[in-house]
Amino acid sequence: MGAVVGVGDDDPALAAITTDAPVAPEPGPAAAVTLRAALPRTDALTASESALMREWLDRIAGRAR
Repeated sequence: MGAVVGVGDDDPALAAITTDAPVAPEPGPAAAVTLRAALPRTDALTASESALMREWLDRIAGRAR
């Protein structure tokens, strides 16, 4: 059986499917800081939920209360 046209070591489509994608770094504290900054602009949370979320994000960001 012959080789399949377009499938080989130099095929970018095949390489994109079969190679490991780069792993994105964990967002860490920067994401918590960004979310914390957005809390005052949302009405999706109750006051109690917002306070709890703020506390959790502060912990993740490494801020002392």
